[in-house]
Amino acid sequence: MGDNLVPESMRNSVRAALEDMHETFAKEIKIYKTKTETFVAVTSTYNALYARLKNEQKSIGKVSEFTAKARVDYIDKHELTSMSGVSAQVNLALPEGSIRLKIDKEGYGHIKTSSRIEVDGQLYELVSDSAKSGPFDVHYYIMYLKRKD
Repeated sequence: MGDNLVPESMRNSVRAALEDMHETFAKEIKIYKTKTETFVAVTSTYNALYARLKNEQKSIGKVSEFTAKARVDYIDKHELTSMSGVSAQVNLALPEGSIRLKIDKEGYGHIKTSSRIEVDGQLYELVSDSAKSGPFDVHYYIMYLKRKD
């Protein structure tokens, strides 16, 4: 609808300015994904009480690590009831030490199925759905994370 109101050259310059801002203020974060394995018991040696096979060798889960650039906003106690900039209430109880993360499309593809996220040496976990952000189409995703103890 608004595509014909703003010329393509102006849209490109706005996108470029937003990308420059993201590159300037973004920091590198690590995203960890744990490979999950599904087991279906088809033998009588399966012990449902202990959820294991008799005499089975233990397998080690594989963890994949990805890096992405994201803008990080540390939330203090004064910001628990409102989102900065839009004066809208967040229906999410955020514990102390939570962060607001703004990440690009590529990083979002990894973070939405991650088990842990490392920011500044601390481990976090996702506690919210993502909100889409961008002036003409979606360029970034906003999520809230809490510290994983």
